[in-house]
Formats: sequence, C-alpha cells, structure tokens
Amino acid sequence: MKGVTVLEVVTAPGVRRFRLAGELDDSGIRHVVEALGIGGPDSRDVQLDLRGLTCRDGSVILLLMHLAGLLGSGVRLSLLFPQESVLRLADALELEEDLPNVRIIRHPSRPAPASHRADLRRARSLGEPDGSSLGGVPAE
Repeated sequence: MKGVTVLEVVTAPGVRRFRLAGELDDSGIRHVVEALGIGGPDSRDVQLDLRGLTCRDGSVILLLMHLAGLLGSGVRLSLLFPQESVLRLADALELEEDLPNVRIIRHPSRPAPASHRADLRRARSLGEPDGSSLGGVPAE
C-alpha cells in the first residue's frame, strides 16, 4: 500500500474540505474512505484538495466514484486542483457528466478541454457560478 495522508481543513459552515497527499493505489482506497468519514444523513458538501495526490492507475477514479455515491445526489463533491494524471482520467471517463454531484475545479494553469469551456460559457450565460466564486475556495 502506498501512503496517503488525509487532513481535514477548517472551512465555511456546510462544507468540509480535505487535503489528500501522497500516492494512491487500490489498497489505499478503503483507508482514505474511512479517514474522510463522510456520508450518511447529515452529509455536507465536501471539497477534496487533490494537488498533492498522485496516482499511477485508475484507483483515484474508483475512490471518487465511491465517495460521490456515499454523498448522494444532494451533496456536492468538489475536486480542487487535481494533478494532470487525474485530470486526464476524469476527462477521458467524462466523470463530471456521469456523476452530477461531482465538479472539478482546475488550477488556472490547467485549462479545461474545449467541451468543458463551452459548458462554462453556457453556465455563465445562465447566471450559474463560474468557478471564480466557489463558496470559500480560494482561486490559486
């Protein structure tokens, strides 16, 4: 098992933020899920800061799918600043489209694919949040 550190960061009411750091593989998924302690009837929105998480296989996608299911459709799972390897997997699998309660907040130096930019323009035209105001998530 590779080592993954899970730290809870104090955030605004109604949101829990965690920073994941280290390398994740299949054997670490259960550890991370238990350390996060999310899910259940009193679930709040969850933000995962992924900038320090590396993954050489698809285990991060399995983790995110599991967490999205634990949280349910009424609770948002925000993925903050994932590394390029995670972004490539999430984009290839259309994670945000398949899991409606998941959103990926990309680092400004890693723009979204053209399809995501079109979705962002459409959201702006509808008056939805555009990512610059993320309810306590600082832009980097």
